[in-house]
Amino acid sequence: MKLVGGAVVAAGAVMVGGREAQAESQPARAEWESREFRPGEKVPITAVYDVIHDKIDGQSHAADHQLTLAAGGRFPNCKVCQGWVKFRLHQAGKEVTYF
Repeated sequence: MKLVGGAVVAAGAVMVGGREAQAESQPARAEWESREFRPGEKVPITAVYDVIHDKIDGQSHAADHQLTLAAGGRFPNCKVCQGWVKFRLHQAGKEVTYF
């Protein structure tokens, strides 16, 4: 429990619009830190992810890069290689509390 803006908030919860919103329970770290994700899958944790593009006809159409995604959203398709793009956890985000 912690005190946020005069309200007692449970650990792992965030304040949204002045009300407490419980964060979804996160999967065990080992479960998501070493696996690859595909477009359409649910983002398990707010983090920076490495984006690895498929080579088309042996040539890369985009350099690998990072993308910040929020938990609960979906991993996106690439406009060129569509569902052949992969995502790997690069750096987990920190809990954010809104006042």
